[in-house]
Amino acid sequence: MSHFNGTMNRNQSEEDLFGTPFMILNTVYPPFLIVSGLICNILVVCVMRTRFFQRQNISVYMTALALNDASSLCISMTSHWLYVSFDNIYDREKTADICKFLQLYGWGNCDFSILLSTTMSVNRAIAVSLPLETRSKYSSRKPKFVIFFLFLVVLIKNIHFVFSSKIVKMEYMRDKLCDVYPESESYRIFWEDVWPWLHVSFLVLCFFVIASSNGVLIRQLYVSSHLEIRRHQCSTRRESLLFTSGDMRSPLKHRNSCFCSEHSNGSGDSKQWQTITPMLIGESVLILLLTFPFSIQLAISNANAGHSQMLFSITFYMLYTNKCATFFVYLITGSRFRLGLKKIFYRCMHGKGAMRRRQFKETLHWINSLSEGLVYG
Repeated sequence: MSHFNGTMNRNQSEEDLFGTPFMILNTVYPPFLIVSGLICNILVVCVMRTRFFQRQNISVYMTALALNDASSLCISMTSHWLYVSFDNIYDREKTADICKFLQLYGWGNCDFSILLSTTMSVNRAIAVSLPLETRSKYSSRKPKFVIFFLFLVVLIKNIHFVFSSKIVKMEYMRDKLCDVYPESESYRIFWEDVWPWLHVSFLVLCFFVIASSNGVLIRQLYVSSHLEIRRHQCSTRRESLLFTSGDMRSPLKHRNSCFCSEHSNGSGDSKQWQTITPMLIGESVLILLLTFPFSIQLAISNANAGHSQMLFSITFYMLYTNKCATFFVYLITGSRFRLGLKKIFYRCMHGKGAMRRRQFKETLHWINSLSEGLVYG
């Protein structure tokens, strides 16, 4: 009883001190997140359907992540917004079982996002580390089976919320709709002593794997950038030697050509993974910064049997901001993503026929400029 009285006094004092900012935050920010997040995630799905990304194995995971974020905003964030903004919106007797679904879905949705981000980082790190012939075989694996396996892992990990979640008993807790109320001593021990460390271990393992995979990707980007510089220097040197020698069949030309070709093998494949890698690094860093605080705060509060309204609200909205901000990370770090988004807007404004005519005109202009260069060169 002393725990609940202490929690009540703390929440009441926080409400007196931060009442107006919390009221504005809970009323305005959730609908903004819902609308902007839905638009951003729909745009991500549309870009993943463009020709370039359809050829990439990783686009299936990006599409699943966008759909997962959009559904979370529609279900979890909408339920939270209705509860914190409107009094008595939920009938506690008629909707007693709503928390069984919301808790399972809310925790599972966050875990699923983290696992998808981890899988994408590992997938790309392994792919860029393999030789070209092995890389093509590796990329042919079906990611849909991996996604289904991740879904089963999340379901098994969080299934216990179905048996223990209820609407909060204290009506003054305006920041939280659902909570766990152990009905047996064994489950109380599991919830307070085992589950926090289990969940924190899961998070630490995922983020360690993400950090290790990002290290591999950054190293590959560094090596690839140096190869690009050497390739450019090789090409410049070859052209200068040809200009000074004037012999188009010089053995020196042949040797430099072979040298350059050896370093340019697989350049098209290298360009593809270099385009997507910054997007994955940015997405994984974002999920680390915005998701980890809420998960750790929730696990620690469960372990200490305490609850801070201010800290919960801040980390909670950070978590759902991540589900909107992924689009902007892709937009900043992905040149191909920006190009795909531009094509989508052009197609929406002018139609598919205009898009084909524009591509035909650009190709024709390129052929004409190339032919003129050959004639006058």
